[in-house]
Amino acid sequence: MTESALQTGLDLLQNIALLVLGVLGYGWLREPLPAWPRWAREAIEGLICAALALLAMADPLWSRPGIQIDSRDAMIVLGVLYGGPVAGLITAGIAAAARLWIGGFAAPGGVVVIALSYLASTVLRRRLAGARQSPSYRHFAALGGVIAVAGLAIQLLLGRSPAGVPSALLVIPASVFGVGAVMVRVQRAHQLEQEMAEREARFRSIIDNLPDALGLKDRDGRVLLVNKAYERACGRPASELIGENIKRVWEIVSAPPGFAEIERQVWEVGETCRSQPMYVTRPDGNHWVVVTSFPVRNAVGRFETIGALVTIVTELWEARQALERRQAMMRRHRRALVDCMRASAAMDRPIADAVRAITEIAADAVEVERVSVYQLDRERDAASCVDRWERSLKRHSDDVRHVIRPFEPLIADLERERMLTIEDMPSDPRFASAAEALEKFGPRSTIIAAIHVGEQMLGALFFGHVGDRRRWTVEEQAFARSVADLVALMLLTARHREALAALDLVRDAIYVERESGEIIYANWPALRLTGSNHAQAISSFRAQPPSTAFPRPAEPLRGDRDMLEMRWRVNGADKDLQIRRVRLPGGGSVAVIEDVTLHKAEQHDRQRLQQHLQQSSKMEAIGQLAGGIAHDFNNLLGAVIGFARFLEQDLPQDSQQYQFARRILSACYRGRDLVSQILAFTRPPTLERHAIDLRVVVRESRELLAGSLPPTTCLALEPGETPLLVQGNETQLGQIVVNLCINAHDALGGRPGEIAVSLSRIDPGGPEASRSMVVGGLVEGRAYARLDISDTGSGIPSENLARVFEPFFTTKERGRGTGLGLAVVHGIIHSYGGACGVESELGRGTRFSVYLPLADQAPDERPTHRPPRDLSGRERVLIVDDEIDITDMLSIGLERLGYEVAALNDPIEALDVIAEDPPAWDVVVTDHLMANLPGLEFGAKLKALRPDLMVILCTGLDDGTIGQKAKLRGLDAFFPKPVEPEQIAAAIRERKRR
Repeated sequence: MTESALQTGLDLLQNIALLVLGVLGYGWLREPLPAWPRWAREAIEGLICAALALLAMADPLWSRPGIQIDSRDAMIVLGVLYGGPVAGLITAGIAAAARLWIGGFAAPGGVVVIALSYLASTVLRRRLAGARQSPSYRHFAALGGVIAVAGLAIQLLLGRSPAGVPSALLVIPASVFGVGAVMVRVQRAHQLEQEMAEREARFRSIIDNLPDALGLKDRDGRVLLVNKAYERACGRPASELIGENIKRVWEIVSAPPGFAEIERQVWEVGETCRSQPMYVTRPDGNHWVVVTSFPVRNAVGRFETIGALVTIVTELWEARQALERRQAMMRRHRRALVDCMRASAAMDRPIADAVRAITEIAADAVEVERVSVYQLDRERDAASCVDRWERSLKRHSDDVRHVIRPFEPLIADLERERMLTIEDMPSDPRFASAAEALEKFGPRSTIIAAIHVGEQMLGALFFGHVGDRRRWTVEEQAFARSVADLVALMLLTARHREALAALDLVRDAIYVERESGEIIYANWPALRLTGSNHAQAISSFRAQPPSTAFPRPAEPLRGDRDMLEMRWRVNGADKDLQIRRVRLPGGGSVAVIEDVTLHKAEQHDRQRLQQHLQQSSKMEAIGQLAGGIAHDFNNLLGAVIGFARFLEQDLPQDSQQYQFARRILSACYRGRDLVSQILAFTRPPTLERHAIDLRVVVRESRELLAGSLPPTTCLALEPGETPLLVQGNETQLGQIVVNLCINAHDALGGRPGEIAVSLSRIDPGGPEASRSMVVGGLVEGRAYARLDISDTGSGIPSENLARVFEPFFTTKERGRGTGLGLAVVHGIIHSYGGACGVESELGRGTRFSVYLPLADQAPDERPTHRPPRDLSGRERVLIVDDEIDITDMLSIGLERLGYEVAALNDPIEALDVIAEDPPAWDVVVTDHLMANLPGLEFGAKLKALRPDLMVILCTGLDDGTIGQKAKLRGLDAFFPKPVEPEQIAAAIRERKRR
């Protein structure tokens, strides 16, 4: 190697070294520039690159005399690609100016090369910017080659000598590539440093924001790294912890031995290990923590450091403990519910015992002092305690009763919400009425669950906690709701059992079958149809007989309901059954079976009874009509009878006027009897009754009939030897005998004949029970007295038998009968609960059989009173009646007998007159039905004024109770109208005699 070549190499190395130093300095100076404004940053970078270009131009490489090569092109490329177009322009401009200042024949070519370097670098920068790339080694190599070739071509075009071509082709690409490579390396080192810093910052941010405490330590136990959570856990900054021995740190947090044990396992196995929850005392509080220790390896995989992650699991641990307690509670509740269901499932157990068992189980399950079951009684406005269990005392009681009214808000809330939880009962306004008792004796907290059956609240279930306030869990509330529903189910089941028991009492057979035809329920009458004995019907829940044993129609049920009949043989007898079937909403059907074997036979009796009902209705209507007219008619009859009696008394007996008076009296008496018969429709139910021997009534009736029957009629009486006691009234019983005998006499039609009257006893169970009756019917198991009255007359046509008791119905010619005699008999028999049968055959006569219930007591001894013969007197009598004719008639009649009489038509006025001087009057005769004041009240007021004043009450409408009421009011005598003066005088004289 020659000396010149060595020198050239040294110069080249020198230039390269200077250039590398300059580029390194440029790379170092670029670090703070990004914070500056863009224009300032590009200007500064342009000046730096220009300075480096001038440095290269000041000491160029002389390849041979006249040819020098420098690295200004590399600095222009560097300025454009890293500093920007402006920085490159500044560099190129200064370099061009310097080249021109240096001068020489190659100056223009050098300027052109400078411009070419700028343009080529700008084009490459734009391409890289579009591709979002940074300059790389290959970019600088390619750009250096382009600049060298293009510059050589331009030099040749400008006529420069080709002697420097080899040097230019070598130095320019080398300088551009070298400068660029250094800059790429510097930029990459800078980027790597920034990335490392950012990674460290992110890592630090991550570990400092971890909620768990994280720490690193070496094999000697020295702390190498801690995060913020670690600092808070220890209560010390990182500067005090780093370098500290880990044992000292454990002392700070009172770490249990488990910390060291988990770390030892990691050092031994080299794998991550995790501890169970441990309790630690830290400066920031006491916590349950889980320690996760893990090995930390370096870049070559060596394990020299251990990491520890301390996670606070206090909430999780407490939640786990609460969950375990809740699960244990649920298991306890589940067992309790099963026990409650078993307690309520026993069908033969009284419901009160089942409730007691449930309250005991529920109190233990919820761990409360008291469990009570209350039943609401809306009608009595009260809530009664069905059972109350006191757990600590182990006793039951049910003597608690509360009035509902003060607790209406609580009941309203309970009906709406179905369940209430109250933590502090004394402070709850709904318990204000019982606040004092609650504060002293009652529970503090409670769960109240409504006992609902359907939409009706029947009661409530109370869980009472004594002591401090208690917050009820959701599980406890659900358990209370379940127990209340179970009690409601018990009540509903009890109702169903009662309903099923009631179905065993109905007459109709009932059974339920599924769609498949399986019988799932049958009541006792249905079981009887199968021939089952009573033991099979004790419980409706026992297995039923086979489905084929029940009467089931062959036709399936096609619609929602049907009805059909079939014959069925039961215990050797055929029965006609009517079956009604109804489809159930859930499938299957209900069949109701009615035994209609006797139905057809009873249809005739039903029609007959309906006719009797119509007849009774007619008789009732006539009775109401009679009651309306009887009062006025009796008043009229009374006045006519009285005045006719005066004529009879005053006229000579041989005069024609006397006979007229007698005929008037006869007609009035017949009218009176007719009114009496009409009023008999309303009197029978209320007349005084007592035990009477029917034989006595028949014997006394002989005297009454003896004067009414002609000699051609033979009356045969056979009262018998055995007493026949009947609870009745002599007059009514006599009416039965007399009216039937007169009716028999009329049936003889004036021809000779016989009327037979006989008595007999009918014992229970005799053939008479099945006899068809025209009036009423015989009661099974009851004894009767039978009165038979028969005649040998013409008989009754069969079409008239059902009508003989109708009012005003008669087959007699006009003037011979009113048609009321048998109607009166009908009313009396009906009121006595008796019956009457009629047998008749045309041309052979008729027999009426009257059945009257026998009385089980001795006959009453009733005294008889005979009216006095002398009726005259001197007493002062006041007559009060709103009918003037009545007052005049009675006044005249009593005055004729010597009495001093006054008459008034207004009871109020009469009361005032007597009040003026009560001792002045001896007797007051008053009507009952008066407009201003009824006779009973008027008489009571008179007795109040003067207790010994004789008061006689009269009425034209007696329902059979007026006389008894008059007696209770203290009145002295009672007469139904028409009343005669002699009756009043007789009553006065009778009292004077007493």
